[in-house]
Amino acid sequence: MTDVRMVTRFAPTPSGYLHDGNLVNLLLVCWLREQHEGQLALRIDSHDTARQRPEYLQDIFDTLTWLQVQWDIGPKSIDEVGNKQDFEIWRKRALDLRDPVNAYGAVGLRAFVCTCSRRDLAQSHSLTCVADCAKSELELVTGASCLRMELPVQYRELGQPVLWRRDGIPAYHLTSVLTDEELGITHILRGADLLAATQIQLLLAEALGAEHARQATYLHHGLVRDAHGNKLSKSTLTQGQAGPKSDERKRTLRGLARNLGEPLGITPP
Repeated sequence: MTDVRMVTRFAPTPSGYLHDGNLVNLLLVCWLREQHEGQLALRIDSHDTARQRPEYLQDIFDTLTWLQVQWDIGPKSIDEVGNKQDFEIWRKRALDLRDPVNAYGAVGLRAFVCTCSRRDLAQSHSLTCVADCAKSELELVTGASCLRMELPVQYRELGQPVLWRRDGIPAYHLTSVLTDEELGITHILRGADLLAATQIQLLLAEALGAEHARQATYLHHGLVRDAHGNKLSKSTLTQGQAGPKSDERKRTLRGLARNLGEPLGITPP
């Protein structure tokens, strides 16, 4: 892909206020873009309306303004963020993977409709379907079933990730692959905690014939951790408000990003 202009992306979800880990990733993505003289896309997955709140969306744009980030692709304000309208196309593409003949790549990935809930799997201490749904010809029904991926045998330790959620919207892996494909993303920089997600998405991209996502360069940086050594996440933060937009915090974030980017050859401009 050396003849294609580099396009990378920052992909926050409006399910909580951005934390330091998100912002370090943002800085690294910006520095990567500068090094390659490429483009930056802002990819906001806003279809999960159950967890989305206007203040979370606004925090994304306020933070980008505070850090003086300029981006080339994507919404420029909260008013331009909308839900995707082509879910039926995405749903059909996902359902087509129930028949391996429809997969573009011979990766051994197959989709199947599953009625097992997250609670069912947790109670069984399992990462896979507990009811042999893969052997049945079930219909994908909102509120009653989801669409899972049966991965090639050498990747079975990654479980059976969901493609289409029980609540009727595309799951993370499908959203990530198809949106990155639409945006023409060539470089994806994410935390080391998403190494397994990258492997799953590479398999899915090949099965879907998503060439940009399949051929993209994937880089993984170390994680920003709290005082107890735990990785930061929106679900565990209890502050209930956006972080301070101060010069001191900005210096701290740049220092963290510099340390985590150095092993990847990513440095401030």
